[in-house]
Amino acid sequence: MMSRSLSNGANRTFDDILDNMNTKVCGLAALRKRFGDAEVLQIIREHIDAKKFIVEQRNFDETTMLFMIMANSLAAPPHTIEELEPPDDSEEGMKICNHPWKHHSDCQGSDDRVYFFDPTLKIGLPKKGEKWPGQLDLISTGLKAAERTAEFPENDHNKTSQNGAIKSNLDILRSMASGMAMLGDKLPTPNIVHDELDSDAMQSQIAFHGPGVLFLKPSENKSLGKYVSDVMALTGFEVRSGFEKLGGAAYFDDKQRLTAVVTAKGSFKPGDELWEHAKYVWRCSAMTCMTSWHHLTWTHWIVSNGFTSSVRVLPEAHPVRRALKVNCYGTAQINTNSTVALYPEHAFLHKLSPFKYTELQKIFYASADAYKFQTWPDYVASSPLDDGLKKQLPFFADGLRAWAVIKKFMVAYVDLYFESDAAVLEDTHLQEYWKFSLVPQYSQGLPALSKSSLADQMTHSAFMVTAWHEFVGGLMPYLSSPDGMFYSVRETEPPQVRADLHHYIGSFCLTSATGGRMPYYARDWGHLLLDDNARKLQASLVAELGEVSKQVMNSSKFRDFDPLLWECSVSV
Repeated sequence: MMSRSLSNGANRTFDDILDNMNTKVCGLAALRKRFGDAEVLQIIREHIDAKKFIVEQRNFDETTMLFMIMANSLAAPPHTIEELEPPDDSEEGMKICNHPWKHHSDCQGSDDRVYFFDPTLKIGLPKKGEKWPGQLDLISTGLKAAERTAEFPENDHNKTSQNGAIKSNLDILRSMASGMAMLGDKLPTPNIVHDELDSDAMQSQIAFHGPGVLFLKPSENKSLGKYVSDVMALTGFEVRSGFEKLGGAAYFDDKQRLTAVVTAKGSFKPGDELWEHAKYVWRCSAMTCMTSWHHLTWTHWIVSNGFTSSVRVLPEAHPVRRALKVNCYGTAQINTNSTVALYPEHAFLHKLSPFKYTELQKIFYASADAYKFQTWPDYVASSPLDDGLKKQLPFFADGLRAWAVIKKFMVAYVDLYFESDAAVLEDTHLQEYWKFSLVPQYSQGLPALSKSSLADQMTHSAFMVTAWHEFVGGLMPYLSSPDGMFYSVRETEPPQVRADLHHYIGSFCLTSATGGRMPYYARDWGHLLLDDNARKLQASLVAELGEVSKQVMNSSKFRDFDPLLWECSVSV
């Protein structure tokens, strides 16, 4: 049995907590308009001074208590690019460049150097990463023990509250204050702080500039709208007792105004009794799909793990390994941590989600099957949206500008060391690298090795762990208010329109526990490269990324492809 003595935030000052609320919480502006600045400040002060958030922690179910413990057990990585060191295999007893990784099928999943965490995915993670000062202190065995002792929220017989239903605007404000008191100093700062998250207008922002853009396409049902952000696929996955099915589709007209929402319960339009509930189901569906599909499976297990493991078959002084070293920082450890904290049955994601574990596994499998290697220009071209709209959306347009600058650097860099396709193909180490042996899905859509495809693959590696990861991993703009986007919808009466306190704080715990920032990418990391010519190219890359930052289309709506915000490699 866990002790009920949690007191996160007990020693924090009111000014610190208020600063966190002002800089990290979306939706506070709407509450200020409703209550007035002075009353909002008074409500927050009374809540904090009375230590109400301490009392709330004593009422947490064991799952939320577990999340709180884990959120406070991680040490943040270093924050400067200077701490990155060139590749060094001196501590490897059996150098990987001399003894390359093997596919799961070739070693029957029994390579002592590799952790194959799922027999169906057949994805392998190196058990030991390259040197990484500031490694996250995540004790796998401790977490596994804690997982077994904590029940799911819906069947935790020791909980002393009914999940902390948040019913009023006053409840929302107090829950925000509690969240920031408990974990505000550990949560990342969002790239954008939205005034609110639940209005019809904000659903358009989410669909065209936020997580919903991943699912945006022309509508086939023109009576509902011209465009649809469609996450109805989640309706096909069974949920545990006490939860509603996820899955939703939000429809918009030619002016990007919300016109209808479809869920497993039916079709709803503005003014309908379940309108707010339907919007919440769609928001949670988009967040859950992005997190499990695009963020965890694609970005961590396939892309970042694929190239950072494969690059280690190259010698320490190989130019490709040197150029990608900055994008490999800490990745082996972080991806392994993700398979401990997020992947297993009873772990963070399973407990926050509504799914039976076999169903959550099916989502992982479906996302791995759907992965396809694509350059960003190819990804943009593959979107079924019309070209005129894509030119207006920063998600596509800002991404193209950023991709072009990285691609320019990689092409020039490859030119320094390889005169022709023949030179690339004669490099036996590159031939081994191109197998991406630990991640069979990585090669889905990957072209044959050539000088051009090498530059594209290196560009893809850098773009996916910087710009793309900033987007799919940047959750704070959407879950810092109970009215935002979360991972499950409970069966309640009346139907839920926002998260309850336990799910809200649990989502904060997940974000703070996995949200440590890596060093910034648009900095001088020339010390990792081989010679002055390469360093000059890298200096030009940094300068040009700075210019791209100035060209961000609409920083009030979308900032994730601003290069000055990018981390150099994946955090979780």
